[in-house]
Amino acid sequence: MEDNLFQSYSKMHVHFYGEDVSRLLESALTLVNNHVKKFSMLDLGCGDGRLVFALYEKGLLENAEEIVGVDISKDRIERLKTNLPFVKGIVADALDLKQLSDFSFDFVTCAQLIEHVENGQALVSETRRLLKHENFVYISSVTKLSGVYVYFKGGY
Repeated sequence: MEDNLFQSYSKMHVHFYGEDVSRLLESALTLVNNHVKKFSMLDLGCGDGRLVFALYEKGLLENAEEIVGVDISKDRIERLKTNLPFVKGIVADALDLKQLSDFSFDFVTCAQLIEHVENGQALVSETRRLLKHENFVYISSVTKLSGVYVYFKGGY
């Protein structure tokens, strides 16, 4: 039942595209672009591709030779592939990505996902498994304090 509810939510609530990127993420990708000729990127919990779109629009994916987006929603991955055909979309649970090899990505993003999974440590472990040694991961989340969500913007 919960899965059906999530799938219907994904159909009805489309993520809008924009160019909003945290300063921390922008700085990290600028560093990657300045030091790596070609890199691979994985966006866990990519939704409709809002984050990849923003990074692309800002010119931060110019050296990306492979971009993969993972989301549990088939509808979101279909919209991702329609709107961003240069991104490979995978419908899967971010906690168990057996179809992806160990140490296969230079840069992994995970924005606003960790607060939605049952086991945050499992997500961090899977991210670590997929990340090439000594490369970059960006994880962002909202923090819930006393029933109020606090959003930290601008890279803080």
